Amino acid sequence: MQRQALYKVERIAAEDLPVIPVFDGELWYEYNDAHFTGWPTKQNMWMNPAPYTFQAAAIIMDHLKPVS
Repeated sequence: MQRQALYKVERIAAEDLPVIPVFDGELWYEYNDAHFTGWPTKQNMWMNPAPYTFQAAAIIMDHLKPVS
C-alpha cells in the first residue's frame, strides 16, 4: 500500500515538477584524518576524490599513511 502511494507521488514529480539544477559539477567528499594522512585537500587537490570517480579511491588509499 505504501509503495503504491509513493509510485503516485513519483509520477506526479516526474511529470509535473520543473527541474532546476542547483549545482553543476560540484566536488563533494569527506574524509577523517584522525588515523591516516595523505588525503586530497583544498590546498593540495592532487586527485579528484569524489565518489563518482571510483578508480580514484584505490589511488588515494595507496597514498595514505598512518598517523604517527
